Amino acid sequence: SWTPRSALEAHPELRSIVREWDARPPEERWILDRPYVFDLEFGDIRLVPRDASRPPARVAVGPPEATAGADRFAPAWTSSVTGASVATVPPGPDETGATLRFAGHVRPGELAWAEGHLGPEGGTADLSGFAAIELRARGSDRSTVMLEQPTVVDWDRYSSPSLPTTAEWQSFRIGLDELRQAGWGVARPFTPHAVQGLMLKIDPPASGPGLPGGLFNAMIAPLTPFGIRGVIWYQGEGNARRPAQYGHLLPALIRGWRGAWGLGDFPFLVVQLPNYRAVRDEPGDSNWARLREAQLRTLELVPGAGLAVTIDLGDAADVHPPYKRDVGRRLARWALGAAYGRDGEYSGPLFEEMVREG
Repeated sequence: SWTPRSALEAHPELRSIVREWDARPPEERWILDRPYVFDLEFGDIRLVPRDASRPPARVAVGPPEATAGADRFAPAWTSSVTGASVATVPPGPDETGATLRFAGHVRPGELAWAEGHLGPEGGTADLSGFAAIELRARGSDRSTVMLEQPTVVDWDRYSSPSLPTTAEWQSFRIGLDELRQAGWGVARPFTPHAVQGLMLKIDPPASGPGLPGGLFNAMIAPLTPFGIRGVIWYQGEGNARRPAQYGHLLPALIRGWRGAWGLGDFPFLVVQLPNYRAVRDEPGDSNWARLREAQLRTLELVPGAGLAVTIDLGDAADVHPPYKRDVGRRLARWALGAAYGRDGEYSGPLFEEMVREG
């Protein structure tokens, strides 16, 4: 988490985060000790036509120049991370063809996959005539099949469910109509007529909520020797399922960072979450609204905190609002007024009281 472990331990409502992590078995805390090592093998990768009278098209795993043909795709396979490699394994005595081995290690925060580009260089392949992907797989870990298309630019690619790969060869069939985006990115229509590549992704064991203070130690603590005038904080989407906890977590984070720098109560400017999710005709409960309230209450609890309201700048279909310049302008007003003493209004109106008449 971004909150120092000491700040979590000092807060009675947040100590459970540390206790729950410390109680996890060692195999679930691999992220602490070393990069995660994996070894997967894939074979007989085929695209099944919608027309049952046509033969499947093979996705070759050998050298492209040796395996190209009218009935197959011959991609050059690459790894997304430097700690892993992709290699062709010659067929064994009981095998009908070469296999693709994807092995190595993945570090915390990395996403590892083997990708084969299906289209011509710089182009796309038309898979609209195919109904499914079939393959065999074995190895030490689960894996996911993904397709890359030009219109998805935020990593929320069309993907299969996680495949329960084991040490023995298993066969899988994934219907193209069954592929789904995870939902955290921008929803885009599936474009089977324009697919760039086939991706085979490693699914390491989940390490849970993450090492308490891990992100702070790795990315913030090294900066504390440097002088700063304040902080801009734009985060909260990942905490929307736990808005009540965030009401404690954000003030603890601010106090923890201020303590780490030792520069007093420097301005800490928070971007309130924008409007997102489906538009409703009637008022109703919303975790995003509750988290926005937790961000607002931080102004009351923490001296020197600021809030840039963005409820009018969001997009119901995009978690990343497009109007970044307006967000920046509102933050700049806060920073110039709170940190540098420039005259002028920099806060929007805040509710003070309500009086009922009649």
